[in-house]
Amino acid sequence: YGYYHHKQAIRKAGVAIVTEGYFDVNGLEMIGITNTVATCGTALTEEHCKAIRRLVPKVDLAYDGDEAGIKATIKAIPIALDQGLVVDVIPFEPGQDPDDWRLDNPEGKLEGLNWVDWYHAYVYSKNGTDAEKKAELLNTVREIVQNCKNTIIRSVYADDVKRLWNIELSLDDGPELAPIERKVETEELIDPMEREILRCLVFETDYLGHLDEILGDITM
Repeated sequence: YGYYHHKQAIRKAGVAIVTEGYFDVNGLEMIGITNTVATCGTALTEEHCKAIRRLVPKVDLAYDGDEAGIKATIKAIPIALDQGLVVDVIPFEPGQDPDDWRLDNPEGKLEGLNWVDWYHAYVYSKNGTDAEKKAELLNTVREIVQNCKNTIIRSVYADDVKRLWNIELSLDDGPELAPIERKVETEELIDPMEREILRCLVFETDYLGHLDEILGDITM
């Protein structure tokens, strides 16, 4: 919902904000946030992500702040990553949805977090001290990162995991990564400055909105 109506706004913003329902889209539009779409009760799919990727390379997941919304967000993250999208998550208070947030913040601006930072702050850190549960939650992050097809983005997320959990992820685990193993070796040839430039191109929205144009000019 809202995809065709908000195409230009999404392109201009360089990011699509994905919500659960049309009330969220319509409510946010009332306060000038128009780079939004809604899945309208269905889970985020590969087709949704492919449609978004045709417009922009980045998505902000803005699902409800209740348990169901958090579960839907965790499920959506690898689907979006699998289609080459950079993923941030916009956090809401428990029981709050984007339309509720709009009523409380009529002049506000939605701010997304890197999904790894969101997961650490809003999922992992809020699940008490149960070691078994913590291990299960961390394993979810490991699987998402290791299954990320883009080797550069995968490496960046692995750095985020190390920063937050002080854990080194092995990026060559799992048969699903076999087709791209040869590419990992080339990453070792990238010096720190080049790596930081790549990080900016991938994660900074101001660059993302024009990345296709820049690359097109270079290849012509």
